[in-house]
Amino acid sequence: MIKVKIDEIKPGDKLARTLYYQYGAPILTAGTTLNQKWIDKLRVFGYQSVYIYDKDLEDVVVYDYVDPAVQRRLAKRATKLFENLKEETRGVFEPAMLKTSSTDELRAKLASPEMQKAVSRLKIGDQFLSDVETIVAGLLSDQEVCLSIGVMKTLNSYVFDHSLEVTIRSLLIARKVGFTSRELYSLALGCLLHDIGYVLTPEDILLKRTKRTAAEENVLKQHSLVGYYLLKNEREVGILPAHVAYQHHERVDGGGYPRGLVGSNRLENHSLDDTPGEKVGHIHRFAAVAAVADFYDTLVSDGPLGRGVAPDTAVKILRELAGTHFNQTAVDAFLGIIPVFPVGTMVMFTDGDLKGFKGVVISVSRGDLDLPTVRCTMAGKKRLEKTFDVDLRQTPMHIKTVSR
Repeated sequence: MIKVKIDEIKPGDKLARTLYYQYGAPILTAGTTLNQKWIDKLRVFGYQSVYIYDKDLEDVVVYDYVDPAVQRRLAKRATKLFENLKEETRGVFEPAMLKTSSTDELRAKLASPEMQKAVSRLKIGDQFLSDVETIVAGLLSDQEVCLSIGVMKTLNSYVFDHSLEVTIRSLLIARKVGFTSRELYSLALGCLLHDIGYVLTPEDILLKRTKRTAAEENVLKQHSLVGYYLLKNEREVGILPAHVAYQHHERVDGGGYPRGLVGSNRLENHSLDDTPGEKVGHIHRFAAVAAVADFYDTLVSDGPLGRGVAPDTAVKILRELAGTHFNQTAVDAFLGIIPVFPVGTMVMFTDGDLKGFKGVVISVSRGDLDLPTVRCTMAGKKRLEKTFDVDLRQTPMHIKTVSR
């Protein structure tokens, strides 16, 4: 199978993986031959990419980060939670307030007894406890998960799909640097809910498909503050997951938001400072880890405003920002487990005897994450009658990610 952008799917392509509605029911099953009608419908459902069957790649395995059944169950619960959260807080906290209120006014409203009472009725943490345990346990036992492309997102469920991706990648970093099992659980819950503040963001800004104004961007930035107050008093969530929501957009050099916290470039424990204000305290290590995963996934994902960048480009950007924007230790750990070219990525050779040939990454060695094995399937625009594999560890050449 191969991951193909929705605009590059052709009538006659065969679906390699079953696709699902936001609520979990199947849209199309694996093996379905796509026609133009279904391609157009997939766009309406928000799919930006799908896996397509390729006879020359039948042996290529693209691992799921999370068991598909667990993923669908989580998506259904998250969707219901978000709907209930809007309903419970209606009349207590209106999204339009984010456009007109000062930060102090928002804090006062979010911390008010009536708002906290409305949120407490939802028992946010209880709804995800068992599935978070399943995610952590599954990740600890799966040694191949980080070599693949990841969660298949749709625009209709982008916030949750992104949160699940951030959860998995944060856990990979945390496992690499030695977080305890208890810490992994707490980090996972925080990452899964890190963007919950978007639920109370005005939809005309959140769902906007054109470039936002500076004022609209400032409204979006309030999601960190909102998320923190939605979670901080929830007993089954805990204060550390709440601070993942609060701090995941803070930056090492103090240039992040909402409080301009600074980082140390190590993953140390710091006391939490809940005092409102600027330049207070240090970024907690949970948030420092989540920030790396959040930024990377935002870079590579097809979102409301357009296509993401190629994974190799994202790695380059992240490497350049390490130490100033992002925690150096967290970035180093991330780049030590995430391949530059994940399994299922289409690439083109840019030098050597195979310059101009295209193929698909079929395997990645943990010791050489930037040197995958590529199955050559095309010479220029011509399909090869007989494919062949090239292990870049044995045959050094340069490649870059390309479209179909």
